[in-house]
Amino acid sequence: MLKNALSAKAVASLRSGKHRDGEGLQFEVKGGSRRWTFNYMFEGRQRELAIGKYPAMSLAEARAKRAELREAKDRGLDPRAVLAGVAVPAKAITLRQDAATFVAHMRGQWKPAHLKEWQQSMERIAGPLMDKPTSRLTQADVLAVIKPVWETTNETARRVLGRIEQTIDHAMAVDPGRFTGPPPCDNVLRVLPRVSAMVRPRPAMPWRDLPSFYAKLRQRPETAARALELLLLTCCPRTSEVLWATWSEIDGDRWNVPAAHMKSGVARTIPLSTAAVTLLDSIRPVQTSPGTLIFGSRRRGGSGRQTDDAMQTLLRAKMVPGYTVHGFRSSFMDWVAEVHPQRLLEAERALDHQIGNQVQRAYLRTDFLEQRRELAELWARHLSSATCAS
Repeated sequence: MLKNALSAKAVASLRSGKHRDGEGLQFEVKGGSRRWTFNYMFEGRQRELAIGKYPAMSLAEARAKRAELREAKDRGLDPRAVLAGVAVPAKAITLRQDAATFVAHMRGQWKPAHLKEWQQSMERIAGPLMDKPTSRLTQADVLAVIKPVWETTNETARRVLGRIEQTIDHAMAVDPGRFTGPPPCDNVLRVLPRVSAMVRPRPAMPWRDLPSFYAKLRQRPETAARALELLLLTCCPRTSEVLWATWSEIDGDRWNVPAAHMKSGVARTIPLSTAAVTLLDSIRPVQTSPGTLIFGSRRRGGSGRQTDDAMQTLLRAKMVPGYTVHGFRSSFMDWVAEVHPQRLLEAERALDHQIGNQVQRAYLRTDFLEQRRELAELWARHLSSATCAS
């Protein structure tokens, strides 16, 4: 950052224009007028303040005034009010406000699910920092919220540390004059203990146990149980696809999932097995509008959707603790690998996984719709095998 670029000798002979001394201080020559100005950002706006005329105010005096005004700004005061002698403390911009500004900047690029997860993780882990002035945060502040979760939930802790850093970096880019010290996230990783970055797979139910579980699931009365039943019968798509599904997406034995509901951002068609069609027919209301959710929340008369963890809560609290809904995707793949290994390619497509490298994907464009339909029928038959046997 430019600082003390001018000299007393140079100031005396400068011609028309604005000449920067650095850290907001400028010497302005216009016609016969010569004056000192202070440029600063306050409450999101760039401002220019005349602080004294030359030669009545010397270069040294202008620099002293600059230091005074910068210090006042760091305390949340408007330099203009300080100069006028009526300074009223302004509310310093907090990390919460800067996070909202950063989110608004990124909203066009982020999907709703990522936006919600980003905000929730910041509140859950960085909550103690959110209402503190961003410009006064220190490395110790950041460590105080990251260190307690660093070894227990390392992947999430790393994400939140990155999100705090992104928020502050954006604030420093938008309003650099608000910050004086080094970024508080610098060197945090050097202080934290080394932890293996290995991602632990989510607990998955063994595929051989699924038929008995599925039989019990069908006896549950909750809406979340029907959502989980459909998720299983459709070869385990992501929960967001199920919870955001509307009746207008169902077209006979096809489920047309829009791009907005997909993690990949690409629309796709899921073939519905006979059992899946039967399930949907059994819960379809007499009247629906295009936006009617299949699994709407009863507390909102069906208009609001189930919470993101509705199926997980049902699974852990009321059925089989220790497993996750996401883990059913692994159960499905294990079943395919062991029972129908020749269908692994279709299974990858069923889970909406990318297949091969970039060049291979450029040529392999089929969605294996009919092959996936056959796979869905085989999978549904497996799920129902306990019921059939009884």
